[in-house]
Amino acid sequence: MYAYENEEILHMWTNKLVNPAFEANEALLGDVDIRLIAESGYQAVADLPSALFYERILQEFPDCKFILTTRETSEIWFKSWTTLTQSITIPMYIGSRFFPTLRHYSDYLRWIYAYVNKDASYLTSFLPMDKNIKENAIATYDEHNRRVREVIPANQLLEYSVKEGWGPLCDFLQIETCPHTPFPKSNSGRQMRVQSSAAFWAAAISVLFLLNQLRRSFKPKRKKKMD
Repeated sequence: MYAYENEEILHMWTNKLVNPAFEANEALLGDVDIRLIAESGYQAVADLPSALFYERILQEFPDCKFILTTRETSEIWFKSWTTLTQSITIPMYIGSRFFPTLRHYSDYLRWIYAYVNKDASYLTSFLPMDKNIKENAIATYDEHNRRVREVIPANQLLEYSVKEGWGPLCDFLQIETCPHTPFPKSNSGRQMRVQSSAAFWAAAISVLFLLNQLRRSFKPKRKKKMD
C-alpha cells in the first residue's frame, strides 16, 4: 500500500515485475531495482513483493538484517492468506475499472496469486480468482521459509512471531529504548473483511452518484406547454 507514496517505485514494480509476467504469461520474479528503494530514502522494506527478493537485497546490502515472520503452522498461514485474498480481490478489481491508479495494484494481485498458487491462469482469468490452490500455496510458503533460512546468514536473521512482542525485535535491531506500550494488532481477518467491504461500497456509491449526475446532465428538458 505504501508503494503509492512514491510513483517511481510503483512504476518500477509494474514495469520490472508485473508487466514482464503478463507478457510471458508466467509468474516470473523479474529483474527488479531494489537499490531504487534505498536511493529514495527508505531504510527497510516489509511484506510482499519486497519479501520475495531477499537474495537480491542480501547481494546489494550484505550487512542488512532480515526478519522472517512465522506462523504456528502452514495451515494457519494458509487460512490467513485465504482471508486476505477473498477480502480484497473483488473490491480491488471493481475499483480498478474506475480508478486507473488502482489498476497497478489489481494487476499486481493477479501476479502474486499466480506466483503463490503456481498457476499462470490467474494472470488471464476474466474475473480475479479468489480461490487458492491450497497444496500449491502452502508449498510456496514452506519453500520460501526454507530458502530464507538457507540463504541468510544466521547472525543476520531473526525468526519471529508477532506473539513474542517487542523484546526480540529490540534485541535483534539493537534498540536500546524498547517500547513499553502493548504490541499493536491489526489486519485481523475481521478487520480485512470490514475494510474491504467499506471500500467496495464507497466505490459503488461514488459510481452510482456519478452515473446519476451524468443521467441528469443528458436528460432532455421538457418544453413548456402553451396556454
